[in-house]
Amino acid sequence: MSLLDLQCWTIRLGQAAPDTADRTVVVHVDPLKTRYGDDWTIHEFDHALIGDQVGPDYLGQAVLQSGRMQQQVAAVMRRVIDRRDRLEAEQAQQEFEAVRGLSSPAREAAIRDFVALRRQRLVNHISMFAEHGNAGTQMGAWVREGAIKATQPNPVSTDGLNAAARLVLEDVVTQLSNTLTQAPADFVLDPERYLWLFGDMGQALISIALAKEFHR
Repeated sequence: MSLLDLQCWTIRLGQAAPDTADRTVVVHVDPLKTRYGDDWTIHEFDHALIGDQVGPDYLGQAVLQSGRMQQQVAAVMRRVIDRRDRLEAEQAQQEFEAVRGLSSPAREAAIRDFVALRRQRLVNHISMFAEHGNAGTQMGAWVREGAIKATQPNPVSTDGLNAAARLVLEDVVTQLSNTLTQAPADFVLDPERYLWLFGDMGQALISIALAKEFHR
């Protein structure tokens, strides 16, 4: 089995006599497809593509303990996430073009809706700080504690967010909306700018808002 040409492994289904294979079935699964049914195809061959027997020790402890498998899985996930982000960013660019042509105050309201619809990316930053935040500095400790506070579950809310998370998101959505509202008339929200806005910039704004939330 091969996943994105980055990770390969075998599945041992049982013992067969050497050189008895006379047929091959290849199932190609594309994890980059977004709709079920479009993500796999079957190819059949009337001969064996692999003739040699693969020993049971092919994936032994040495492979598992080397860390190579974990590295390859991480590489696969990065490729899938990069592809997903690129498609999302291209769609966002088209949506923002329609928003940009509006006149005030409809433009300001539409831009805020545009940002608010992408709150999940900001929530992901909060979760990241809660799980992997750097508490080695005073600021880092404030950010992590604020993130832990904001990620406490709220079973009675429709989206699971608690009051702290809502305040943090409200703050950051407002700042990102203002940034886009104040952009020049010829500004184009291309994929690179989109991913930076909701990536590095969004993460920085979230960290500041979380530190403020910790002291609230």
